[in-house]
Amino acid sequence: MSNEPTWVVVTHALLPNGPSHRLVRALLRDGRAVAACAVPLPGASRWRAERMLPGAQAPHVLTDEVRRVPLVRELWSAFDVTRFAWQLERAGCRDVVLVGCDPVSFLEAAVAFRSVPIRVRASAVWFVDWSAQRLQQPVTAAAYRLVARVALGLADLAAAISPAAASELTHVGRRRHEVLVLANQPLDLGTGPAWVDRPQSVAYVGGLSEQQGVDVLLGAAAAVGREGVMVDIVGDGPARNAVARAVTNLPGVYFHSLVDGRDELAEVLLRARVGWALYDPQFPMHAFNDPLKIKDYLAAGMHVVSTLPTSVADGAIMTVECRVDAVAAATRRALVVPPFPDPLSHPLVVDAGQSLRAFLTAVDSVL
Repeated sequence: MSNEPTWVVVTHALLPNGPSHRLVRALLRDGRAVAACAVPLPGASRWRAERMLPGAQAPHVLTDEVRRVPLVRELWSAFDVTRFAWQLERAGCRDVVLVGCDPVSFLEAAVAFRSVPIRVRASAVWFVDWSAQRLQQPVTAAAYRLVARVALGLADLAAAISPAAASELTHVGRRRHEVLVLANQPLDLGTGPAWVDRPQSVAYVGGLSEQQGVDVLLGAAAAVGREGVMVDIVGDGPARNAVARAVTNLPGVYFHSLVDGRDELAEVLLRARVGWALYDPQFPMHAFNDPLKIKDYLAAGMHVVSTLPTSVADGAIMTVECRVDAVAAATRRALVVPPFPDPLSHPLVVDAGQSLRAFLTAVDSVL
């Protein structure tokens, strides 16, 4: 192998095309050698595990089942990460850059790589899911802050998914200027038809839960579907079965469930004129997240209708209240007015690329 280190991305798996997958693809496009290990997320309703050895172009899915992951599974995940470290050693890795996408997976990886003859030349903990609901209960808040503080103390670099999340890390051991913002990267979807050549079509890609506005999703889909608009719903979550049942009675509404393949997802997104970014504004996690689906809609050249409280309205994004009538009314307008300026030049897309380059520069400076 070359003298360049292998970037090792360690995370908890939940869904395809998540933040870690996007980071892996961005690193590959930048010419970096990449490996990845994703272990099941405790408490999640989907059991998913992935591995990717250097030379591969995408992670290999080991397990993907709809069943709840018990909390005690985390103990076994630590052994999974250690076994993966030994796999890398047998594959010839001698130097790595370690990126943990949350403090727990970072600490598991940091311990694992101390047990193998591999040198960690740089390490970063990336807080992709800093969320307010973890901090609402005193016991869980204290435990999470402790784990975060230990991870921040061990890592060479700290990054957060958004400026708001980065500011929160000042409470657990890092000054604000020491925390990088590494935003979600939009999907590389390729080229689709021009907006004016697309049918009257809407896409929703995201979680199917109360917090993701599933009731508004179904209500708005029914409203515009009756008017001849095609609505594609792609997603997974606690309400998946309810959504599957509901769409059987909704004309023009199609439920694709979970879409793993990027080409299939691109086909759905590149034929739509409007993307729905639906969020319950009362859900505390939205205060710190980085709107992944909004960037994908922009990358697909779509007009966006968003209920996210932190969204800023402009020529490409319409902001509305999280109500069926408001979303449906905005959608009718967005279907006939082309987005302006070009969504691919939108600040959310441009800033994501700049944050990635700043992160790579910071790691290279450590190396």
